[in-house]
Order: sequence, then structure tokens, then C-alpha cells
Amino acid sequence: MNCLISIRQLYEELTKTEKKIANVISNEPEHVIGLTIHELAKYSDTSPASVARFAKRIGFDSYGDMKIELARNIEAESTPEINTLLKSDDSLEIISKKIVNNIGLTLEETLGLMDFDNIVKAVEALRAADTIYLFGVGASAVVAQDMQQKLVRINKRCVFHTDYHLGLASSTHIKPEDVVVAFSYQGQTKEVHEAIRQAKINGATCIGITRCLTNPIHDLVDILIGLPNIEQGIRIGAVQSRYAQLLVVDILFAGIAKENFEVTEGYLVKTQQLIEKLKEK
Repeated sequence: MNCLISIRQLYEELTKTEKKIANVISNEPEHVIGLTIHELAKYSDTSPASVARFAKRIGFDSYGDMKIELARNIEAESTPEINTLLKSDDSLEIISKKIVNNIGLTLEETLGLMDFDNIVKAVEALRAADTIYLFGVGASAVVAQDMQQKLVRINKRCVFHTDYHLGLASSTHIKPEDVVVAFSYQGQTKEVHEAIRQAKINGATCIGITRCLTNPIHDLVDILIGLPNIEQGIRIGAVQSRYAQLLVVDILFAGIAKENFEVTEGYLVKTQQLIEKLKEK
């Protein structure tokens, strides 16, 4: 887990004291790696206990673990300034380069924020699932559909409805041996919330793919996969968040597919051969 990325993503939710520590680490990371917990507390006008709690707050077991990761991050940390995506005087070539740059940074931040313990738990749950139910509305529905298409090709029973009312109705049929994957970047979609609640009532395992800032989905799911806080309030579309979610889908799919790969490869070959028949003259 990238220390500097975690601080950026959680900054809005930090307390006043935590922000003092976060500011020092973000602004002077090279200096911080040479400080003891007591020295950082004095330098940030806080206390050793506050520093220890801060390290745990951003996902580390101890201050020492946080410093080790911070040292690894310093050399890799390079976030070029990116202006607003759309400007009236930009050419389409410039806009295209901005989009590609934004996507690249989004994928790096998503990977840096990823809790691979939760990724492994999610993969294991999905492998063992009798049926996988996918829920998402709007742009998240596009990502859910992408996951459905991937899973069907390797013979995983999968349910997804583009009509979210029909999807919500399907949640009543979820069983304890099933797994739910809920996509909602902002975490505020009520239809997704209700589907998760019904799945929990029925005893199923629920996986949430949503941004790391606290939202209702965090408390509803069993396994949380956090996305970076990247989309602005006013946007032309869910560009960055869509790519972040698609990266998670690809990683989960790879984790499922690599188990018993010979069988999985056989499924992929058969589905490809069947599709290729449609292209024959």
C-alpha cells in the first residue's frame, strides 16, 4: 500500500491533528524517513500517540512499517500536474493526451491503494461461489457487464440485469453460497444498497468496489476494495473511475482464471471457437 497515495485519498476525512502529520509527511517525505516517532510528533506539533494512531489510520500496523513503505514510495512518486481535462482552446490532440495521462495516473493510484489481502479474499470467495450476482447503475453497470462477460466465458454462473429494478428483484433469490459484487464509485446508489442488504439477509458474501472515502457501502459489505478519490463533482463522464473499476475487474478475473488454468484455458478456447464460427463465410 502506497503511503503517499493513502494520505492523499483519505485527507478529507482526517482530523485536524491527523492533517498536521499528513502535511509534514506529504511535504517533506525525505525528511520524515529519518525521524523517530517522537521527533515527528515534535516536528508536527502533535504527540507520539497521535503519530502511531495516524499510521494505523492510513493502513499500517506501526509507525516503523509506515516509514519503510514511505521510503519505497519516494523514488516512485511522480505526479505531474494535469490541468482541467476540457479547455476551449485545446486541440483534440492535446485533449487526447490529457485523457491518456489521466488514465495512466488513475491506474497507478488504484494499484498503489490496493489492499491485496482483500483482493485475495475476494478472489477466493468468487472461485467458491455457486452464483455470482453483479449490481451497478449507470457507468458502474458498464463495468458490471464487462465482468459478467468475462466470467461467463470461463463457465462461472453469473447474474446481471441492466434494468436495476429487475436486478434488485433478483436479489431476493440470492443464497448463502452465492457472492455479490456491488459496483458504485460514489457509494450512494440506493438500488445497490438495497441489493446488498437483501443479499446479507439471505446470508451471501458481499464484495464492494467503491471509492475509499467513507460511504454507505463500506459498512454494508464483507470485503471492501477501495478506489482512489479521483472524480470531481462536475464531470463530463465517469472516465477515471470507470478505468479504476475495470482494473479491479481484470485483477479479480485473472485471480479466478489462474486457478486450475488448464480447465479455464479450455473454456476460453471453446468460447472463442464458437464465436469464430460466426465469422466463417
